[in-house]
Amino acid sequence: ADGEGIQILDVESMRSALEPCCSVGYFKAVSDLNLDQKGFNEEALIASIPVPGPSGQQSFFTGIKSIPQSAEPLIVATGNFGLALARESSPGGTLYRGMPSKDGETLQYGLALDVASVEGYDIAVVAALSGSRQVLMTVDVTNPLLPVVRSVREIVADGGVVDVLVNGTLVYVSTQKATTPASLGVEVFDISELSTVAYLGRIDGV
Repeated sequence: ADGEGIQILDVESMRSALEPCCSVGYFKAVSDLNLDQKGFNEEALIASIPVPGPSGQQSFFTGIKSIPQSAEPLIVATGNFGLALARESSPGGTLYRGMPSKDGETLQYGLALDVASVEGYDIAVVAALSGSRQVLMTVDVTNPLLPVVRSVREIVADGGVVDVLVNGTLVYVSTQKATTPASLGVEVFDISELSTVAYLGRIDGV
């Protein structure tokens, strides 16, 4: 939850407690899940990992994924804190929280993320703000105590980033410009060579 850090839940407990659509209890649960300082079925909470925001602010999440690693998945998150890496067994804090950088670009505010396995490495693919620029950054999180930025490229798009999707080594970054009607598009990149983010083109109207 925003401001609370990463919360790990028992999915089966959550599913069994949620009333079928579209009862009063169902809509109350949906409302509580989307409001600050509210919650639903707190008995399902297994662990809470604090993720402080920048300069004493509350943390705000824009993406969270997990990567299978050895005996325990690695949790990868992004938002106004940059990049955070954690495991369920380390509820006292994150393994890493920071704003990684390369070639003069810094992951200052994550906008969206996905994860991938490339050349045997665990990779976080993050669209982020670096100053006033939107960039796409690949971060090697194979060793979560020491993440390494492998490549970065500016996203030159006529609109703001909405989401990131990785399929194999292809990265699709959806963008939207606030016009009427909205201007939608998808920027396509290739990360098969981890040392570079190759731009393949744009698909309009998607």
